[in-house]
Amino acid sequence: MLKIKQEKFCQELVMCGNQSEAYRVAYNSENMQPATIHSRASELMKNSKVRARVSELQAAIAEKNAITADDLLQELEQARQLALLTRQPSAMITATMGKSKILGFDKIILSGDKDNPLQFKINQMSEADLMEAAGRIAERLKRDVKLISGGDSQITALLQTG
Repeated sequence: MLKIKQEKFCQELVMCGNQSEAYRVAYNSENMQPATIHSRASELMKNSKVRARVSELQAAIAEKNAITADDLLQELEQARQLALLTRQPSAMITATMGKSKILGFDKIILSGDKDNPLQFKINQMSEADLMEAAGRIAERLKRDVKLISGGDSQITALLQTG
């Protein structure tokens, strides 16, 4: 069971899509530096119960609105078709991508442990996915991480836990 402020954080995160902003609303943070807020929000998201609750809330919203990944793909295809005609589809694409972020469809879950190293094939990832993965790996490299080369199109990272 989550604490009251953790629940508030989850609710706000699902509404605004920004961890730092959700932390500001849920916790007393008026005297904190932005970097501290960002750090604490990130730490909060490492809590498995918090992540599970955020996923639960996102699923409820998706179900309530009957929005699926197929719906978003269909909207993107419509925007692409409009781009052929008007050459001004950026607002529609931005709106569609915003919806996908709110629903959590834009996330790549990267995890691993000592017995099951994190592996992914970079030649099968989009540029945006590669950038997100690189950012997450950089964050983990700040801690104790041992990288093991796995070939030209594959990297294996053994994430040291504890």
